[in-house]
Amino acid sequence: MRLSSMILGTLSLALVGCAVKNPPIKIEPAPYQVDKSKAYNIAAQTVLTRPYKYGLTTYQSPLKDFTQEEIEEAKTALTRNVGGVSKFFGVLSIMTGNFTGLIDVVGGSVAGMATSDHIASQSRWIVAVEKNKFKSAFDAESYIKNTIQENAIKTLFDMGFDAKIVSNREDTRHGIKFVAVDINKKLVPYGLTSVSPTGTKAKEGLTTLIDGTVKQAYTIGFNDNIEISKHLIGNPFTMFAAVEMKSANQLDSTKFYQALTAKLPQGFYLYVVPFEHANYESKIYGHFHYRPYNLHSRKEI
Repeated sequence: MRLSSMILGTLSLALVGCAVKNPPIKIEPAPYQVDKSKAYNIAAQTVLTRPYKYGLTTYQSPLKDFTQEEIEEAKTALTRNVGGVSKFFGVLSIMTGNFTGLIDVVGGSVAGMATSDHIASQSRWIVAVEKNKFKSAFDAESYIKNTIQENAIKTLFDMGFDAKIVSNREDTRHGIKFVAVDINKKLVPYGLTSVSPTGTKAKEGLTTLIDGTVKQAYTIGFNDNIEISKHLIGNPFTMFAAVEMKSANQLDSTKFYQALTAKLPQGFYLYVVPFEHANYESKIYGHFHYRPYNLHSRKEI
């Protein structure tokens, strides 16, 4: 495997332009590019590498293969400059202001990618399941959601943590549930949030991401409507639990991603951007992942 990586920021999309509703991007299988990494070729089967139009503006994808040298430069700049906001380990930080402050210290092309308005700047699940194995899109959605959440619980248990799926008491109408980890008798959100399947979130399409051959599938995370796919199943947020435990070593995010995706069937991919941030108990949590790639699957890429 070539020593390269896809790396980009995960600032919330600052979408601009007129509120013009654009037709959805039609995703067709893309040919394999021999000059690109395997991770990039997987991403190329989705909207992540394609032009993204919002309103009257079209954004080019910031996704690319980064060399290990470029990653090390970004890592060095970040750990050298993050200073007093660093909390507990690495660059997991608790901030009260704008997350861009953490990005700015990196500089160069990495920082430029971090502020991209392209939809590839957000983590997501990319999942494809064979259509002929399900009676309906509703059944496919239920399978995807349950498979990810149940295996997340098993993975956390294997790592020595009690976790369970809990309901959002503030919104029972949509059946919102999420995974929570028990830390010192406190249930700490771990992400993987879901709503009740409706049969409208999984989209039909052709893909090679199940076993390498073109198959008709139900998919999520392939197109430009990231909110629809995230409403079915959100990505993990490992930051909250790590801070509550005061140590990254107790619940390493990378090890969790690898262990979880190793349990999942073919066609399940977790796309994680290096710069992550989220709000919890009125604080902003940020994390920079030191990863040579950011697509996790049953077989490590």
